Amino acid sequence: MVALAIVGYLGFGGDYNFYNLWRLHGAKEQLQAQIRQGGVERDLVLGKLDRLQHDPDYIEKIARERYNMVKPGEKVYLLREANGE
Repeated sequence: MVALAIVGYLGFGGDYNFYNLWRLHGAKEQLQAQIRQGGVERDLVLGKLDRLQHDPDYIEKIARERYNMVKPGEKVYLLREANGE
């Protein structure tokens, strides 16, 4: 009986039982995955920032795509998508 009580206490009783440690280990793994993902996203943003600061062709591409900017003398043709009518 005493052994069963000790096993029960270690498994489910107290703050540092096996169940809580297992649950905290899972939470730690999730947080580490989020940290890794944040590092990947940070690297992408830093890459874009570097290109915006040093690559004139990239700046021109962004200006044309997002802000519909054109060079002097260029003609812009707007195309409509066919919607099946």
